[in-house]
Amino acid sequence: MKYSQWVEKYGKTRASVSSELVQVDSVEEFKSLFTGQLDAQHRRDLMAADARSKKSFSHNGAENEAMDRLIQYVYGEGELSAEDAAYAKKLFPITVMAATGDTVTINHDVTVNPNDPPYAIKANSLVFDGGAITINGNTLHIDVGSVYIKKTGSKPYHVGIFGVTGANGNNGVNGSNYTSPAKAGSDASAPTPGICTGASDGGNGDNGGDGRDGHSGAKGKDGSPSQPAVIMIDAYDPNSVAPLVLSTRSGAGGRGGDGGQGGAGQDGGHGGHGCDSGCEGSDGGDGGNGGTGGAGGKGGDGGNGVNGFPIQVQFPGVARNNLITLSAVAPSGDGGAGGAGGKGGHGGAKGSGGKHKSDGSNGSDGRPGKHGDAGQSGGKTGAPGNYSIKYTN
Repeated sequence: MKYSQWVEKYGKTRASVSSELVQVDSVEEFKSLFTGQLDAQHRRDLMAADARSKKSFSHNGAENEAMDRLIQYVYGEGELSAEDAAYAKKLFPITVMAATGDTVTINHDVTVNPNDPPYAIKANSLVFDGGAITINGNTLHIDVGSVYIKKTGSKPYHVGIFGVTGANGNNGVNGSNYTSPAKAGSDASAPTPGICTGASDGGNGDNGGDGRDGHSGAKGKDGSPSQPAVIMIDAYDPNSVAPLVLSTRSGAGGRGGDGGQGGAGQDGGHGGHGCDSGCEGSDGGDGGNGGTGGAGGKGGDGGNGVNGFPIQVQFPGVARNNLITLSAVAPSGDGGAGGAGGKGGHGGAKGSGGKHKSDGSNGSDGRPGKHGDAGQSGGKTGAPGNYSIKYTN
């Protein structure tokens, strides 16, 4: 749908840019608005790319075969079954953010995020005057008579079409800690009041329990793909100060969550005191050894990068040297760090001996827990959406 057709359907001619929300009532109307100018080769390229990457058109990137078939219908050569048509009917009407006018000027950075309406530009002339258009996980349609690069901006592109990085995995929960030491040894008492003859030694404290292990970090989420885009430009203004630069990268995988820290080992129990009465006594008990710290949790694995959808471009052949296309692979997410091992528990204190008798021995401190293993990086990277370019005479 050219600008003149847009004016006829949606509103009056404007001398300068006006951005407005426009209601689109059906998938057929959306197809006419966003892809009505595509030729057969563009549509075949979409079908080939969609066979390679089955990520859906939905903003959350979930697998959705019905939505994939809608993409094939709108941007490719697919047909809708009765069930698909019924599914599409539930999705509409939708709103589209449309920048329209005889001249649309981008003099500031425009960013469209996944939950925003799809973005369209319909104009006789598109002027980049220091701004850029960034599309994150959403659809774009540009259909203009000419493009003029009046001034470059801060971004390394004029139009960027990107996926969305997957969410990082949640960190694992730390192992819980003990709230009290192990059981203390019993104190010895005099069998007969004032006389320790025959009294037992103080009891040994119990050894502390091992610390609880930290929990594993969660896996990072897979990225969401860059969505289909259509850029139709009839002419390139030779007075431009720079070529038109397009850039794309699909959604990278999210980082895995860090493993939880291991819980501390339990402190050993206090040694019991020996009998101490009159002129006699008995030995004190030994303190219990501290428990070994819990192992750190394993880091979560990183999410996968995902393949992007094609970017379908029409550009004047006489100006082909003034079109630059950039692309980058969407990396997989890094694995999360393993959790630190828990501290060893403290050894229990020795029990004191009675008169003329020996104290017990202090318990030994427990060993620290094992450090958790790091998570693995995601197994797949995401290929950028292919530029399907038709140069016109």
